[in-house]
Amino acid sequence: DIRAKLLSLLQQFGGSILRIVDLSHIIYTGMPKTQILPDVEVKPLLTHEQSKTRYEGCSVEILFLAMSDHTGTYVDTPYHFDPQGKTADKIGLERFICNGTVLDLRKKAKANKYITADALKPSRKIKENQAILICTGWDKYWETEQYYAHPFLSEDAAEWLAKRKPALVGIDCLIVDNPKDMSRPVHVTLLKKYRIPIVENLCNLNSLVGKKFELLALP
Repeated sequence: DIRAKLLSLLQQFGGSILRIVDLSHIIYTGMPKTQILPDVEVKPLLTHEQSKTRYEGCSVEILFLAMSDHTGTYVDTPYHFDPQGKTADKIGLERFICNGTVLDLRKKAKANKYITADALKPSRKIKENQAILICTGWDKYWETEQYYAHPFLSEDAAEWLAKRKPALVGIDCLIVDNPKDMSRPVHVTLLKKYRIPIVENLCNLNSLVGKKFELLALP
């Protein structure tokens, strides 16, 4: 029950200072996105100035938003790579509220290079049903051309992660796969073979390195 899980989270931090770290990018016009996707557009549909004559003693502003569902920080569900897989509305929200662990790969992640299973193996023991978030530090290149020359996971890394039985896998890069590999082995392995959701374009993971935390990644 999602309410019980949220209540447990509040009780866990009862009497202490709860620190909230936002791991998602702000959505705005012209933000970085995969080349094949449409540009993001956020603009006023109705402004305060325009609405003054419509209301009495007050005004409103309403925004228009146009974007792909693969823009900014987002969740890939199994249906993305498998027509028989579940869509976000068919997966219980409790799947996206879980303990998390960050694997710090900042010293090993290189531009346009694979992150292999061998790079992940020295990481500390990972419990089942946790979110495994991979920190490459690439979010520091957000809004620069370097952001598109990101590192990516290898197929054996995806298998290694899947065998940890995580609730989900996340990364602070544009995409978990090599963009030039159109067979998308990491997506296929995690989403289709093991039914493990993926979160891409995370940020601020460096704030969670070495810390215990509860992740809320509600799609």
